[in-house]
Amino acid sequence: MDDNEKKGSNILFKELSYDDKVSYYSNYFSSGYFLSKKLDNKLLLINLICLVTKKIREQDGQTTCQVVIEKILQHPLRIDSAMDRYLIGLSIVCEDMLYGVTEINPMGLKTSGEIIGKIKELLNEWSPF
Repeated sequence: MDDNEKKGSNILFKELSYDDKVSYYSNYFSSGYFLSKKLDNKLLLINLICLVTKKIREQDGQTTCQVVIEKILQHPLRIDSAMDRYLIGLSIVCEDMLYGVTEINPMGLKTSGEIIGKIKELLNEWSPF
């Protein structure tokens, strides 16, 4: 996105009411399908996806949170799937949270297998129904 596009999107964003901004966020970046009623689980999921992404980036320099989620789930995320759209939104939230981060707490999980297992467990709490 060049500077003119950024200026245009900033103007559009400024024109939206607070409720419109919330609605936009809810439609594209919400964890609405995440059925856990515990904030800790939502934050843990973001934390662990960021941790795995950061570790892989230390080696390849370019992995995205979306690619990490796709590898964990063993399928590419598709925009035509409602569930996948939420997971794509989650990956974008994770990218935002990861920006500039130099340290991530593994939350007591010791091995990559434990971390991936916990992410899968948390993602199993997501449901389109």
